[in-house]
Amino acid sequence: MAESAGSSPATPEEHIVTSETPEQASFSVGKHIHTVSLSQTTLTWQRYNKKSAGKDRPRRLLVLINPVSGFSTGVKKYRNVVAPIFEEAKLETDVIVTEKAHHTEEILATYDLKSINGLVIVSGDGMYHEAANGLVRRVATDTGNDVNNPDYEPPEFPVTIGLIPCGTGNGIARAAVGNYDVVSAAYSVILGYKWKNNLFRVFSNRKLVTYKSLLSGFGLWGDVIYSAEMRRSMGVLRYPVTLIERIFFKSFRRMSLTLKFRAPPEYSESNDNAFRTGGRDTAENPEGESSAIKSNTMQTADGMTTITEEFIASICFCNPFKSINQVFIQPGYQPETTVSDLLLCRPCTKMQFIKFFAKFINFSDEFTENVNEKFPLVKVSEYEVTLNNASPPDTDAGRRERVMNVDGEPYHLEEPNFHVKLFPGRIPVFCNIPSVTGRPSPTK
Repeated sequence: MAESAGSSPATPEEHIVTSETPEQASFSVGKHIHTVSLSQTTLTWQRYNKKSAGKDRPRRLLVLINPVSGFSTGVKKYRNVVAPIFEEAKLETDVIVTEKAHHTEEILATYDLKSINGLVIVSGDGMYHEAANGLVRRVATDTGNDVNNPDYEPPEFPVTIGLIPCGTGNGIARAAVGNYDVVSAAYSVILGYKWKNNLFRVFSNRKLVTYKSLLSGFGLWGDVIYSAEMRRSMGVLRYPVTLIERIFFKSFRRMSLTLKFRAPPEYSESNDNAFRTGGRDTAENPEGESSAIKSNTMQTADGMTTITEEFIASICFCNPFKSINQVFIQPGYQPETTVSDLLLCRPCTKMQFIKFFAKFINFSDEFTENVNEKFPLVKVSEYEVTLNNASPPDTDAGRRERVMNVDGEPYHLEEPNFHVKLFPGRIPVFCNIPSVTGRPSPTK
C-alpha cells in the first residue's frame, strides 16, 4: 500500500519556542504547535532556519511504515503527527505501508534510491535491521559484488536513515535522538544532521548469516529469543516475560567457549586486564601498580587473542556502551568508532547476574568502568565464538545451542560457531546530538 505527499522543496519557516518547562517545550511549525520532550540532546528547535539546518537537509523521502510493530500505532502516529510536520517543512514523501515480513528488503531491492536522499523507518529496531540488510544487498548488487563473499567490505550506504520510534524496541532511535519522542525524531530528519552508525557482518560455517545493526547475543541471550518465539501470541510482552523466566526460574546454561577477538593495539592492555583472574576491579593494588596476576589469554599466529573457558552468555552491541552513555551527558564527548564492546558473562549466582543486569540496562558508569571477573568487557573490531562439545542438532539442547540473537531476531546456525566483523560508520542516520553530528549547540 503506497501513497505520496508533499510539494516543491523550500526552506522551512523559523521555529520558535512558545513555552518552556524543565521537561518539555512547545514549538510553532507554521500554524501548528508541537510539544517536544526535552533532554540535553533535544534542546534544538529554538531557532530553526537556514543556519540551524544541516548542509544536506533532505528534500525527498521514502517513508516505510510497519503497521503491526509495537502496539500497531505506526500508521496513526505517522499520519497524525509526523506527516503534518514533513508537509509544513516542504518535504516530498513517498509513503509505503509494508505488508509482510522482509517487505522492506524487497522494496529496497528495486526502489530508485537516486530519487531520494532519506529513508524514514516508522517502526522499531526490527525494521531498521531489515533496512540495513536490504541496503547492503542492494549496494552489492549495484556494484557487482557478492554479499556472501567473506572478503567483501560494504561501503557507506547511499541514503541516510531516519527513525520514528513506533516499535517494540527503539534503541537505535533513542541513540540518534536522545529519547523516544516521535516529534523529536521527525525534527531530526528535517534538520538533516547525521551521524554514522556501525555495521557488523555475521558469518557461520563459512556462510553469511546476516548483517547486524544493533546487537549480537549468544548463550543466555539466544535462549531468551528462542523461547520468546514460542510465545508470539503474547505480542511485545513475550520478551520481558521470557527474560524473567530465564533469570529467576531456569538454570543458567554453562557453555565451554573458545573465543578469539581482535582490536587495535591501543586496547591491548585493557583487554588483557579484563581477563585477569580477579577482573579489572582487583587487577591493580591500592597503590595503582599492576599486580602479578596473569591474564589467561593467548595470542594466535594471525594476531587474534584467544581464550577457552566456561561462559553463560556473550553480547556485542554495534557501538561501545560508554559512547551510548556519554554522548548524552558530555556535550564535547567524541564517541569511539573503530571498536565496540563484547560483554561476556562467566558462571555466576542469580543475585550476581541481577545486580549486573541492573547496571547493564542503565549503561551506568560503574558498569562500563568497573567490570569484575564475572563480567569481562573487551574492545573488539572482530571476534569468533566456537561452542565446544556441542549437543546433537536434532535435540532441544542442540537447537538452543545453535540459536543466535541478532538485533532481537533468532538466527538458527548450522553449527554453533560464528564470526562477527565490524565495518565502522557505514550507516548514516539522521541525528540531533550536537557532540555526534558536529552541529552548533542551540542558542536561546
